[in-house]
Amino acid sequence: FSLWTALLSDDFRLVYVARQSSIQTPLPYKIGAFWGGQEGSLLLWLLILLIYTAITAWIGLRSDSTLPPLATAVLSLLAAFFALLVSFVADPFATQTAPTDGNGLNPLLQDPFMMMHPLALYAGYVGFAIPYAYCVSALVQRRTDDAWIRTTRRWALLAWGFLSLGILLGGSWAYQELGWGGYWAWDPVENASLMPWLIGTAFIHSVMIQEKRGMLKAWNVILIVSAYLLTLLGTFLTRSGLLISVHSFAQSDIGPWFLGFLGLSLTGSIYLVLNRLDCLKDERRLESYLSKEASFLLNNVVFAAVTFAVAWGTVFPVISRQFGVEVSVGAPYFERVATPFFALILFLMGVGPLIAWRKASWKQLRQQLQVPAIAALLFGVSLVLAGIHSPSVLGGFTLAFFALAAVVFDVTQAAVARFRYGDDSVWALLPNMFGRNPRKYGGYLVHVAVVFIAMGIIGSHSFSRQVDATVMPGQSIDLAGYSLVYQGLRAYEDEGVPVVAADLLVYRQGRPIGTMEPAKRYIPEFVQQQGPYTVIDIRRSLGQDLYVVFAGWDPETMLAGFK
Repeated sequence: FSLWTALLSDDFRLVYVARQSSIQTPLPYKIGAFWGGQEGSLLLWLLILLIYTAITAWIGLRSDSTLPPLATAVLSLLAAFFALLVSFVADPFATQTAPTDGNGLNPLLQDPFMMMHPLALYAGYVGFAIPYAYCVSALVQRRTDDAWIRTTRRWALLAWGFLSLGILLGGSWAYQELGWGGYWAWDPVENASLMPWLIGTAFIHSVMIQEKRGMLKAWNVILIVSAYLLTLLGTFLTRSGLLISVHSFAQSDIGPWFLGFLGLSLTGSIYLVLNRLDCLKDERRLESYLSKEASFLLNNVVFAAVTFAVAWGTVFPVISRQFGVEVSVGAPYFERVATPFFALILFLMGVGPLIAWRKASWKQLRQQLQVPAIAALLFGVSLVLAGIHSPSVLGGFTLAFFALAAVVFDVTQAAVARFRYGDDSVWALLPNMFGRNPRKYGGYLVHVAVVFIAMGIIGSHSFSRQVDATVMPGQSIDLAGYSLVYQGLRAYEDEGVPVVAADLLVYRQGRPIGTMEPAKRYIPEFVQQQGPYTVIDIRRSLGQDLYVVFAGWDPETMLAGFK
C-alpha cells in the first residue's frame, strides 16, 4: 500500500518510483509499475505468498488435521526469506533527493497484457509453495497417505492455472510488442516459467493414481518438490545476471542470496525425502504395463525428461562459462530436443483416456483406439490432399487430431450410454454428465485446449513467411498474396511524444483491403539508452496475421525498410 501510494502520488523521493514511473505515465501503468522492476516484483512475490499463507492458516483454524499448522510454518519461513530480501537486499523504499520527474515505465511494459502477465505468473509460481509446504508437513509427520494430496490438489490446479494464464499472456505480449513476429523464443525467463509448468502438469496427472490406487507416492513427492524448487531455480538464473534475458530486471545483487536459499531448500528437501522413503512405498503394485496406471507413469517420465532437457539447455551457457568457453543455446536446440517429447505427450493424451484401469487387453485397447486412430488417419490424408507434404507437419497435426478424436469418442460413448440406459432428456444429458464428473470432463476440456494450442504452434511455426524489403514511395512489397504499397512517411506528436509513421496501402489478390501504419516513437526518457520504440501493426484474421515492422528510413531519399 505504501509503494502504490508513492507511485500514484509521484513521490520521486523513492528511487524505485523515480526509476519506474513519471508524471506523464498513465494511471494504469503507474499501478503496474509496482511490479515493473526488481524490487517491486519481489515485493509482489512476498505479498502473494503472504496472502496464500494467511489462507492456509485460516483453513488450519477450521480443520482438525495436523497438516495445516506445520504447512503454515513452512510457508512463514519461505516468506521470511523474501521479507529479508526486500528489507535489506532489494529495498523498494530506498530514498534519494527527489528529481523533478521520473524516468517513466519502460514503453515495452506499457501494454495491457503486461499489466496482467506478472500477476498471473507470480500467482502460479508462488502457488506451488502451498502443495510443497503440505508435502513437507506430511513427510515430517510421516503422514504419506493421500490426505495431503486431497488437501493440495486444488492448490496445485490453481497454481497451474495461473501459471498457464501467465505464459499465454506473456506470449501475447511478446508477439505484439517485441517486433520479431513470434510469441516464444526459449528465452531463459520463458524457460523458467515452462519448467515448473511441465512438472506441475505431471503432478496433477500423477496424484489421481495415488488417490485411486495408492500408487506413485514417491513420484508425487518428488514432482511437487521439484516444481517448487524449479520456481526458485528459474528466479535465481534470471535475476543473478548469469544469463542474458530480454527482461529488464534480470540483473541484480540478489543472485548469491537466491543461490544460498535454493541450496538450503534443495538439501533439506532431499534429506527429508530420503529419510522418509520407507513411508513412500506404494500400497499396490503395477499389475500390467497395459493399463491407465502405466500410461500415467510413462506420462511422468516424459514430462520429467522434457523438463530436464529444457533445464540443461538453459543452464548450459553458465556451465560452459566456468570452463572458459562461451556457448549459447538457442531455439534450434530446444525445438529439436523437445519436439519428440511433445509428440509423445500428444499420443499419450489420446491413449490415456481410453485405456482401462489395472489391466487392459490388446483386444480391448484396439477396440477403443480404432475409431480415433481411423479419424486421425483420415484427417492426415485430407491434409495431404490439401497440399501439405511435410512429414513433421503431417505427423504433428495427425497426433493432435488423434488426441482430440479420443476425447470426442469417449464423451460420445458416455453420452450414448446415459441416453440409452438413463432417464436424462436430450437437453439435460451433457450438463448432467459433466456435473456428475467434473474432474474427468474438466480434464478433457484442458486436453482439447492443448490440442488447439499444439495445432496453432505447428501451423504458425511451419507456415509463416517473411520478407525484408527496402522500398521508395510508390513501390510495393509482395508476400503470400498480399501487396503493400509504401505511400510515404508522416511525422506528428502523440501526447508530447514525437512519432514517425509509415503509410502502407494493403492489397490482397489485387483488391484493396485497408491501410497499415507501423511507426517509431521517440520517447524522451528512453530514446538515449534504447533508441526509438517500434510500434508494430498487425492485421488479424482467423486464418492468418499480416505483421509489419517499420525498420527505419533515410530522411533524404525517404527510402524505408520493412519486415
